[in-house]
Amino acid sequence: YNSSRSVVAISPLNEPELSNEVLLPYYQRAYETVRGSGMRAGQVAFVLQLYGLGAIFSLGWAALDSPEGLPAARYPNIIFDLHLYYGVLVPPFPALFDRLASPHFVAGPLVHLESMLL
Repeated sequence: YNSSRSVVAISPLNEPELSNEVLLPYYQRAYETVRGSGMRAGQVAFVLQLYGLGAIFSLGWAALDSPEGLPAARYPNIIFDLHLYYGVLVPPFPALFDRLASPHFVAGPLVHLESMLL
């Protein structure tokens, strides 16, 4: 699939529940494998799933953007896919997230990326 214009993003792992010590090296190897296969950063985004609130706060921006993580300067075109099943959270969070979420916010960047590639 490395030469297919239909591939605009790839996610190497669905909803991981692993420690940062396991995930960071895995994501680094997976990123290098994807890029080494010919899927260039300018064409295919690399999607990291942050599953649950714990991952967002522990693995999220600080760990991933650290020199030991996946800093943007060395690992371009990474997208964070926030897997929050907020319907099971205690109020007032579901109502707050409903007001903040919009299709433009969620889908806008991917649609823009896809339109640039076509």
